[in-house]
Amino acid sequence: MTQKTLTVGILTTQSLTLYLPLLQSLPYYQIAIIYDVSSKSAIWPKDNTTNASEKTTTSIPQASTPEAVVNHSSVDLVLNFMATSLREKYTLAALSANKHVLVESPVSVSLPSAHRIIDAQRKSRGRVFVASARRYVPCFETFKAEVAGLERIYYARCRNIQGGVTHPTPDANAELRPEPNTATTASSTLAAPTTTTLTTNDIVPAFPMEATNTFHSLLQEAFLGQDLTTERILLSRLLTGPRGCPDLSVMRETLGTPDAVSNIAVNEPFYSAIFHYSGHDPEDPSTSDNAPTQNRTAYMLTYEYGTDAVPRCDAHLAVYGDGKTVTLEYDGATVRVVIEAADETAPGKVSRQETSSSMEQAYTAELEALYKFLVEGREVKTTVMDSMEDLRLFRKIFEQYDRQCGTIRTPLG
Repeated sequence: MTQKTLTVGILTTQSLTLYLPLLQSLPYYQIAIIYDVSSKSAIWPKDNTTNASEKTTTSIPQASTPEAVVNHSSVDLVLNFMATSLREKYTLAALSANKHVLVESPVSVSLPSAHRIIDAQRKSRGRVFVASARRYVPCFETFKAEVAGLERIYYARCRNIQGGVTHPTPDANAELRPEPNTATTASSTLAAPTTTTLTTNDIVPAFPMEATNTFHSLLQEAFLGQDLTTERILLSRLLTGPRGCPDLSVMRETLGTPDAVSNIAVNEPFYSAIFHYSGHDPEDPSTSDNAPTQNRTAYMLTYEYGTDAVPRCDAHLAVYGDGKTVTLEYDGATVRVVIEAADETAPGKVSRQETSSSMEQAYTAELEALYKFLVEGREVKTTVMDSMEDLRLFRKIFEQYDRQCGTIRTPLG
């Protein structure tokens, strides 16, 4: 039986260090055309001969506009790696042309925007798959199984502190500057601190005003009748960005959606929040929707995010039980599951087990799941409906932000 090949068109503002080589290596995908904003930007480094994306795109026909990709006659699948605010526009365009779409998480900025995508999908022959590579990494299943096996959770922490980055003065009304995209540059290593605020991943879109205006319009849709303060815009960029949303999506699949949120802090470029889990009785359907694992007592999770000029990566989801701590660590290229427990054979000592998977394995598994979803009709976990749960969590975060009267909470009040 001949294997069906999906012809792919790509819309991107980022260096696709892993996606392109993997797509080219898998026999059931064929890249037909690419629209690469980064190669068209006047500020893209012209002497960057080591950029992997440039090397792998030289033989791929280049489109002059996004519409040329969406309307390409032979394209079956559009990979939508555009800025968050423009994802809805090009997802709707692809669905209107009866193309399948892979779109980064979250699908958009507001819930009404996500509903428009769902409505368009119902009318189209195309289907939407939401990219979330960390949730497909093989060792993630090991992590979830270990967490589910804990008799009780006492505490959890979701942290993503990354360095080697310098920051301009925050300006909520400035044009969008995409953050370094760990989803599409996962094989890159952390760079040493630099004196400039622009890196090869900080690509200013070729249409910054459209991206900015659309982002603000979607925020006004999400926050009806509320002022778009600088802090609100900055926090929205984080939550819908390439690092904030993947972290919270992994947390949500592992532990469920938090029951409550408290103590939001916005101090660009650092953010934090406290999430509360009340526990549930798995025999009671009315209380089981919010957590995918066993009966638990209440606990809290601390969320931390930040970037600075110290070249290191401290990113993980850690879950603390009575006699065991289970941690999912990631540094961009590798994901590790670390299990630490009291060593029964040596009192006072810690036994440590470690399992790891590469991000290349994660993207391969994700692309295989995408193919089975589109060609074989298999169910997947990263749908538009699933991505909307992230947007609902964002709403919970902002509800607490509003209870704090839109202020930054510090120890001094």
